[in-house]
Amino acid sequence: MIPEIYADLTSKVLSKLSDEDTLKEMFQGAWGVTQSMLYFAFNRRGIDYKPFSTHSINAWYGHAIGTIDAKDGTVHVIDPTFTQFLDESDPDSPMSYLLRTQTGADILTSLMQRHCFTATPENAYTYLSSFLKGEPLLIPPDLALEILRTPPEHEYNLTYGLEDKPATQINLMLDSLYI
Repeated sequence: MIPEIYADLTSKVLSKLSDEDTLKEMFQGAWGVTQSMLYFAFNRRGIDYKPFSTHSINAWYGHAIGTIDAKDGTVHVIDPTFTQFLDESDPDSPMSYLLRTQTGADILTSLMQRHCFTATPENAYTYLSSFLKGEPLLIPPDLALEILRTPPEHEYNLTYGLEDKPATQINLMLDSLYI
């Protein structure tokens, strides 16, 4: 079961991003913005949100998400921007891949309704494979779950699209996040 605070906090961050014209204008196309805002919002509340870049698994589709390794041992994937992959015309899109199996369809439903899902070995494997144009991960499902539990370091974590932004803009973004 996904703690309600995860979905609520994620929705508040998305609302903040869509309501603030200044933020939208400054950070349009900066994939790391949502990831960074969620990182600070969750960690400010004592929830250990870890950034994850699909670039770290050599994915065809680059994407920035977050994971939470809960105290009870469950792993939650926070992905409020998956909607960018809702392209029915692309048979290789992450959405198309997820819709090929019931496990994938369940992930997609949870992402569309709550922006997150609780990871298992099977759905972690399916989810990560969706970013590889449907090619299977070259690791077993148990390791896919461990990758989400302890994401590898990557230069894009918390930074993708922010490299060219002045520090004052980034500080404004973070200061505006009083959720």
